[in-house]
Amino acid sequence: MTFFVYLLAFLLVIYCFLILFYAKWYKAIKPFKKNKLYNPHNSFSIIIPARNEEKNIYNCITSIISNNYPNSLYEIIVIDDFSTDSTNEIVKKLQQNYNNLQLITLSKEIADNSINSFKKKSIEIAISKATHNFIVCTDADCIVSTQWLSNFDAYLQEKNAVFVAAPVEFIKEKTVLSLFQYIDFLAMQAITAAAVNNGFQTMCNGANLLYSKKVFYQVGGFSGIDNIASGDDMLLMEKIKAQFPTKIGYLFSKESVVKTAAAASIKDFLNQRIRWASKSKSYKDVNVLIVLMLVYTLNLCLLIGLVLGCIHSTVFFAVCAAIIIKSITEYYFLYQTKNLFSGFSYIKFLCLQPFHTAYIIVAGWLGYFKKYQWKGRAVQ
Repeated sequence: MTFFVYLLAFLLVIYCFLILFYAKWYKAIKPFKKNKLYNPHNSFSIIIPARNEEKNIYNCITSIISNNYPNSLYEIIVIDDFSTDSTNEIVKKLQQNYNNLQLITLSKEIADNSINSFKKKSIEIAISKATHNFIVCTDADCIVSTQWLSNFDAYLQEKNAVFVAAPVEFIKEKTVLSLFQYIDFLAMQAITAAAVNNGFQTMCNGANLLYSKKVFYQVGGFSGIDNIASGDDMLLMEKIKAQFPTKIGYLFSKESVVKTAAAASIKDFLNQRIRWASKSKSYKDVNVLIVLMLVYTLNLCLLIGLVLGCIHSTVFFAVCAAIIIKSITEYYFLYQTKNLFSGFSYIKFLCLQPFHTAYIIVAGWLGYFKKYQWKGRAVQ
C-alpha cells in the first residue's frame, strides 16, 4: 500500500505542476484585437459537414451570413452526409436567397458507402470544390459571432499563419449533464489555448479552425489518416505543423468563440467522447501522448484508491487529499478562463469531480478498443 500511495503522490505532483504551467501560459496570452486601420482582405470557403441537422443547420448558416464581412470574400459549402431528415431541403431553400451558399450531396459524390471517415471525405470533397484561398471549418450545430470572419482575416494579415485554432464553447443549460459537459469542455479549450499559443501541443477543435487550402494539399490532405473515423482536426494539425512549425496560431478572442450545443443524453455524450478518444491511437505529438497518459493514469489510480481505501485507511486519506489538491489546482486554472468563457461555481465543479474521474477512464478505455455510434453509424 505504501508503494501505491507514493505512486499516487508522484503522479499528482507532476499533474499539478503541468496544470500550473498551463495556467501560466494561459495568463500570458494577449487577447487579439484588430488593427484600427483594418480592412478585409482574405477570402474564405466555409465548410460545414451536416448529417441529420434539420434542427440546427438554419441557425448555423444564418449566423455566418450575419457576419460583418463582404459577401464576395466568402462562400459557405454545406456537405449533406446522407441525411435522412430535411437538412437538404432547408439548405436548398436558403440558397434561393444567398448566392454564396453551395450544397454538396455526398451520396452523389461517392459510390462506396463503406468508408470509415465520412466527415473527412466530406471535407475533402468540399475543399476540391472550394474557390477561395482559406478553408474555415465549423459544425452544423454551431453558432458564430458577427466578427468571426473578420477576426480570422485580421489575424492572418498580422500573423501570416497557415493553420489557426480558435475557441469553442458549449451552450450552458440547467441540467447536470449540460453543466458537466460545459466544465469538462471548458478545460479542454483552455488547455488548447495555453498549449497551442505556447507551441507545446497540437490541439484544436473542428468546430472552429482555419487552414490554407494550398497547404492542405501540400501536406497531402487527409492521406494517411483518412482511415480514422475522427481526427479531421488534430491529426491534420499535426501534419501541417510538421512542415510549417512556426506558422501555427491560436486566435484568442471572445468575439471568435463559436458556441455549440452539448450532447442531449448520456449515451450521446459517451459516444462523442469515445469518438474523440479513439483518435488518440494515431497521435504523433509526443507531448499530447504523455499528457493523455498522465491524466488517464492519475484518474485510474484515484479510482483504484477509492476501492482500496475501503480496506486501508491510509489509502483512503491519501486519495481524499489527492482529490482535494487536484480539484483546487484545476479550479485555479479554470478560473483564469473568465476573460474568454463564462464561469461556474466552485461547489458545482467539486461535486462533479467523481463523475469526471469515472468518465475519463471509461471513455479512454472504450475509445481505444470499442466501436462507437455517431449519428446512426457504427464506426471504429
